[in-house]
Amino acid sequence: MTELPPDPIDLPDLQQSLSLHALHFFLLPVASLKSSLPENPMIYDTSEISSSTNNFLSHRLSSSSTSTSTSWRCTLRGKDAVVFQRKSRTPIDLPDLQQSLSLISRSHRTPIDLPAQNDHLLAVATNFRSLSSLRLQSCCLVSGEGLKALGTAVNSGLEELALINCDVVEREPGLLSTLGQNLKKLRKLDLSYNEMLLDKDFMSMLVSCNYLVDLKVRGCKGLTNASIISMLKSCKRLESVDIMHCHGIQAEAIESFVLNSPQLRRVQVEQCKISDFAKTWASHKFIEAVA
Repeated sequence: MTELPPDPIDLPDLQQSLSLHALHFFLLPVASLKSSLPENPMIYDTSEISSSTNNFLSHRLSSSSTSTSTSWRCTLRGKDAVVFQRKSRTPIDLPDLQQSLSLISRSHRTPIDLPAQNDHLLAVATNFRSLSSLRLQSCCLVSGEGLKALGTAVNSGLEELALINCDVVEREPGLLSTLGQNLKKLRKLDLSYNEMLLDKDFMSMLVSCNYLVDLKVRGCKGLTNASIISMLKSCKRLESVDIMHCHGIQAEAIESFVLNSPQLRRVQVEQCKISDFAKTWASHKFIEAVA
């Protein structure tokens, strides 16, 4: 059975945001793995990771008896970092590892992207209360409890939240409402590709998020015109909105939104949902309509 060594998470400015760079490994050709990635991750030698964690004997951030991974806070190349050790239960051949790393790398576009489990979020909530940006994508091991704890811990500073294709959004009633109440200073919110997200839950969060300037709900097929009305009422500072592939949102709602959003500068939506009148209005108001 092959076991992957710890995969470091490099945090360029830990007080503001976290940034996951790459899994780290041994007994595999690093050059071929690195060349297969769509971005240029930072690769650490196993000995360097061992040294920074006192040969993995340093105090652990997460130590749940049910967790499949362990984490340590340390310093790597002069930067504050968190190292996660994730164990592979089955052998991993090179093509499978290349594919997995490629998928992970494509999502590392913003300040935080965790291969999150609940204990990871609880550890972040305990240790990094000045976090300003949190992005989670396709996280099936996160519960509402973990997100609520994190929201409570960082409520004074979090400005960006992304829960992209996270089924916890759909399976935990009241989660978005609680997050909205705790994170009233949010400026950027991305709930894209939560296909079963409904108006009721979405609107319950928006009512508390009066400072939003950037909102993405791309691919949220369960949303309807009611959500657009809620955006108009609660989010008067919106500058950029992505409502592509929201099949329940109709052209008349889009037109009303464009005409009545004083700060709007960019809207991403299907061309067929923008009337000629709305296009003309957008052009006169210097609003960029992107399909």
